[in-house]
Amino acid sequence: MEQELRHRWTRQALQAHSVIKQAYDDQKVAHRAQRNTGKKPIVRPPHEVVLAQTVERLKKENAELRETLRHYDELLIRHVANAIRYGITHEQLEQPIIAPFRQQTDQRQNNQKRK
Repeated sequence: MEQELRHRWTRQALQAHSVIKQAYDDQKVAHRAQRNTGKKPIVRPPHEVVLAQTVERLKKENAELRETLRHYDELLIRHVANAIRYGITHEQLEQPIIAPFRQQTDQRQNNQKRK
C-alpha cells in the first residue's frame, strides 16, 4: 500500500487514531509479558477471533433486545391497567384499527366546501 500511495505513515500519525493506538499498546503489553515470563502468547486462528467477536456482538445485541422487550412489557401493562381503570371494555380493545385515509386530497374541493 505504501508503494501505491507513495506515502509513509509515521508512528506519531498512526498514534493519533485511538483504535490503532489501543492495538499498539495491547501488543506492547503482550510483548513485555512474553519477554518477562518466557511464555509464548496463545495464538488463535483468525476465524476463531472473528467468531468470538461475532458471539460477543450477538450477546450484546441480545441483551439490548431483552431490555427493549422488558420496556414494551411494562408499557403494555400500563396501557391495560389504564384501560381497565377508565372503563374501556374488552370488545373496544379488540376492535381493529381503522386505516387512515392515505389518498391525496384535492385542495380545490376542500376550498369550495369551506365557502
